[in-house]
Amino acid sequence: MLLRKGLALCIAIAALLFLGSFVPPIEAGQVTLHIVDVDAHEGVQVWVPSSITVKKGDTVTLVLVNHLLEEHGYEIEAVGVKEVVGNHQTKTVTFKATKAGIFPIKCQLHKAENHYAGQLVVLE
Repeated sequence: MLLRKGLALCIAIAALLFLGSFVPPIEAGQVTLHIVDVDAHEGVQVWVPSSITVKKGDTVTLVLVNHLLEEHGYEIEAVGVKEVVGNHQTKTVTFKATKAGIFPIKCQLHKAENHYAGQLVVLE
């Protein structure tokens, strides 16, 4: 049973990564992200969309919406974003994408493997 749940978790995360890789670049502007439970039994939670693609030089505004009962972190170290969003709260952050590359997005509060966050892709 534990093996099956682990496999389901791996498949869910792989699907999110795969689908996120086909997200077209956003224009300079605003993206709304929601934290959701993808597996209530295992407590797997992700920010959706988990992959954000922008162009170098874009000014990006993220609206972080937490629908869950506990606070969650959202950190993109490469662009200086580090927020804590309380339960049932919303926070807005703005940054300029100054460097091309792929940068990890993580939860700085919950470092367990079931708190996957995603990636920021900055195109040249």
